[in-house]
Amino acid sequence: MASPPRPERAPLGRFRKILFAVAVIAGLLVLVALAGEMILSATGARFDIAVEQAAFRDYHARAGATQQGRDPDTRQTFPIVFNQFGLRDATSRRDAPASDRVPVLVLGDSFVENLGLPWDRGFVAQLERAMRATDSRVEVISGGLGGIGTDREFDLLRELAPSVKPRLVILLWFNNDLWDITVGLHMKRSPPRWLQRSYLFQFLTDRLSRLTGGDVPQEKHRLLYAPFFTDGERDPLIVHALDRTGALLAQMNDYCRGHDAQFAVVAAPNAISFSPITTRAAYAETAAALGRKLTDFRPGLPYYLLAQAAAARRIAVYPFLFIDFERALAGLPPQTEETRRRLFFVNDPHWNANGCRIAAQAVARWLATR
Repeated sequence: MASPPRPERAPLGRFRKILFAVAVIAGLLVLVALAGEMILSATGARFDIAVEQAAFRDYHARAGATQQGRDPDTRQTFPIVFNQFGLRDATSRRDAPASDRVPVLVLGDSFVENLGLPWDRGFVAQLERAMRATDSRVEVISGGLGGIGTDREFDLLRELAPSVKPRLVILLWFNNDLWDITVGLHMKRSPPRWLQRSYLFQFLTDRLSRLTGGDVPQEKHRLLYAPFFTDGERDPLIVHALDRTGALLAQMNDYCRGHDAQFAVVAAPNAISFSPITTRAAYAETAAALGRKLTDFRPGLPYYLLAQAAAARRIAVYPFLFIDFERALAGLPPQTEETRRRLFFVNDPHWNANGCRIAAQAVARWLATR
């Protein structure tokens, strides 16, 4: 007797099994991702590839807030106030400059943001006081965000200019901006803020950059230290970063001219670029790789390279702050702790209050002659 034919399996049943398998795989991937996030978080991992993006994307959330700052040497705390733009200020509200004022917008990274100092002792406040000695109408506005480079500073200019309406825009440029631009090139688009904060995302982005030909730590090492020993002609990475910087400066200059503002660049040293004492091992390694000695360190070289890139585009650059700093040392050798205390924090490469004062006065004198 023939057995009855087996009924065909319903397509819906197969679909449910497939859906269940997909759900299980997705769940396992989520668990693996959470485990990776917890491990990287517990180890305190930090990857430069995402820091610059996060710095730019997060500042809006600070609008109107008040936080506590800390002196990196004395560990004393002081209040930090953010205006409606999410930028450090003397007050939580930055009103539009009156018609009789001369607004000056200063763009930059943590040096302009005033890291480690109360507001009235930082560069922006001291620059305003120095400029008011010759023009009492000057009102200096901070456009500083720690961790950003020239590309993000251009973005910040376009965000602030319609409200601030500056007559003059000053960009403070540091040699580490060559690296910050490279970070921006590695990440063509800004991912969502919640994703930028993920340790796992930063780790995977760093790995992907290496697989596609970019060794992030090696590139950072070359861009931070090599320009002090070589003019960069033999290193395509340095040449590319300088060309990219020059192009961005030209775009910022054109934008300012289109909005009735002048544009100026100040090439400024931090402690790491002023003297090799801070990171002696890294500088010695770089010098050896280039066939040079540590005594071949030339503190002004990256700034002359920037000045050349900007001069070709007819952009005003003040590249001599390191010379002003050397004069302020009154003959002290640059490779001493006493030198560092005169201009920089001992435990941090940023300017202290005296360094901010010297820089502000030098910039004010230069602007008065233009």
